[in-house]
Amino acid sequence: MATVILASRLPNDLKMEVNGTVVNINGTQSQEGFVFFEKGETIGITNDVDKSFWDAWRSKYSKHPIVANGFIFESKSESNAKAQAKELKNEKTGLEQKTPAELEKVAGAKKEEVTPE
Repeated sequence: MATVILASRLPNDLKMEVNGTVVNINGTQSQEGFVFFEKGETIGITNDVDKSFWDAWRSKYSKHPIVANGFIFESKSESNAKAQAKELKNEKTGLEQKTPAELEKVAGAKKEEVTPE
C-alpha cells in the first residue's frame, strides 16, 4: 500500500471520509502532529495516509477551497512540506488568529483595561 504525507494549513484537525473510511488530518494546532517551519509558524503533518484514499478524497472535493486553495496538500517529505508552507505563508486561509492591531479595527471591539485589585 502506497502512502503519502499530508500537510495542513488549517488550525484544527479535519476528519476526511470516503466510502466509510475516516482519516484524521492534523491541523496546525494539533496535539499530535504539527511541525514548525519558521519561527512561530506551524503546519499540521499527517504521515502514512493511504494514497488511494487521498486520491479519492481529493477527486471528490476538487472544487472545495480546502483543495483548490492548497489548504491541505500532499508532500513527499516533512522538509518538502515545510518548504511549501513557507511559499504559501502569505496566502491566508481566513482562519488565522487576529492580531491585537487587527482586532482594534473590528467594529464594536473594545480593549478592556485591567486594573489591579
